Amino acid sequence: MNIEKIKDDKTYTSNEEINQRLSEVLRTILLHEKIELIERKENGWQFKIIDE
Repeated sequence: MNIEKIKDDKTYTSNEEINQRLSEVLRTILLHEKIELIERKENGWQFKIIDE
């Protein structure tokens, strides 16, 4: 299992903004991976990706 982190220092004011950013990130870089877990960490996003 790989753990990937994307730096993201922006402060979001609503769940809608968080969800929109997460959708952008997922569309941009993780289209071909199997994602086990996505977490919003202090200053970024953490993804646990299943290795095949």
